Amino acid sequence: MSVLRVFSSAAAIAAAFAALTSAPADARARGQKRDRVTEIIVHATGGPFCQRGEVRFSPPGTAVRIKRFFEKSSSVSIHYIVERDGEVLASVPEDEVAIHAVGHNANSIGIELINAGDGRDPYPAAQVRALGHLIGEIRWRHGIALSQVKGHEQVDRSTIPCGGRQVHRKQDPGPLFPWDKLKLELILAEAGAAKRR
Repeated sequence: MSVLRVFSSAAAIAAAFAALTSAPADARARGQKRDRVTEIIVHATGGPFCQRGEVRFSPPGTAVRIKRFFEKSSSVSIHYIVERDGEVLASVPEDEVAIHAVGHNANSIGIELINAGDGRDPYPAAQVRALGHLIGEIRWRHGIALSQVKGHEQVDRSTIPCGGRQVHRKQDPGPLFPWDKLKLELILAEAGAAKRR
């Protein structure tokens, strides 16, 4: 049975790692060296699909799309979901492999953001701040380099046919995602943590 916890502060996010005890059926325990966590992959819950030859984007936070991350029978799973208001939902424990990015599952932590990922749906400041806190905690726990915080579109370049052309299947978190702001927050947080040590 999946465990769902909601966290709204950096301290609570840090405690999430120890609190989780089970995951969807497709998750498996990480092995020794071969499954070491070396990257963090940021996703958006929406995404492109082809309908009558036109590229469309799924609604960002429908109950069905989010619920699938917590179901035993699902073919996808995720470690965390960050809501628009900054609340963090945790599903698969970090010491287990989630199914979220083809070819990168064994060595990554996956984080879904509630967003269409279509380049029109903005990312609220509270969501980006919470994501920054979460990523900072994960990086600290696993020793992950800043350069290894990536978008789904960076690690999955596969395509689907649509309207006589090939379209990238994964475009999230999308062109509106504030990478510069997130990376600056991570650098500043890291510098602050170093001063406190």
